[in-house]
This record gives sequence, structure tokens and C-alpha cells, in this order.
Amino acid sequence: MIAAEISYASAEAVAEDVRKECDWNRQAVDTLVQLSNGALVVSSEDIETYKGKKLVIKTIEAHALGGSTITGPKWITVRGELFDQDKLIGSFRSQQRTINGAAERCATLRSLGRHLAVEISEWLDDPRMDSKL
Repeated sequence: MIAAEISYASAEAVAEDVRKECDWNRQAVDTLVQLSNGALVVSSEDIETYKGKKLVIKTIEAHALGGSTITGPKWITVRGELFDQDKLIGSFRSQQRTINGAAERCATLRSLGRHLAVEISEWLDDPRMDSKL
């Protein structure tokens, strides 16, 4: 199971306007579910309290200013934990970044989110503790 969107670890993880305007974290989950070939299913329950096998991903930081190269690098950093019942069986940290990006920041975050989903789906084939993706 996986939540319908990648949550933010804290209010400081992303600017409030990005949180409200951009849906990259839902689209990344959709991509990850598709890439998992049925191994992941979006949970209708609260993923934090779900007791079965689950993947919990949190955004540590998302930084994206519109304006392509003019506004400098853009990035998303996430951490994930794979649980079987309440036992932690795998964990990772991943950062996707770009110097360019689209003029529109949500488009840049969606692109970075797709790259995150590909990395995470590959990690799910052989999950390990403390992986750096």
C-alpha cells in the first residue's frame, strides 16, 4: 500500500504556494503505482496507521522557482520507508535535481517526481536499508 500522495515531512519542506498549486506529489505516486506492475496499491486508509505491507514516502524538501535557468537549480528530496506489518524492512533517501527546468515550476516538479518514481520502482525490486538513490 502507498498513500495517494507523497506527504511533506514538515511545513518548512516546501513553500506554501507550491504546496497549494502543484500536484507533483500525487502524479509521482500515480507513476510509481503504474511502474510497480500491481505491487503497489493506493490505500484508502491512513497510511501511517495501516498495519500491512506499506511504503511511506515523505518530502524532506522541494525547491522550485519558476523561470527555467534564470532562477537556478530546482530539486526534490524524499525519504522512504518500506514496512511489513510494523517491521521496517527497507529505507531510502533520494534527491532529484535540475539546473534547467521549465519556466513553470509545477511542470519542473512533475518532471522531477517522475524521475523519483522510476528510481523508487527500481529500488522496490531489491529494497535495502539506508539506500541512496
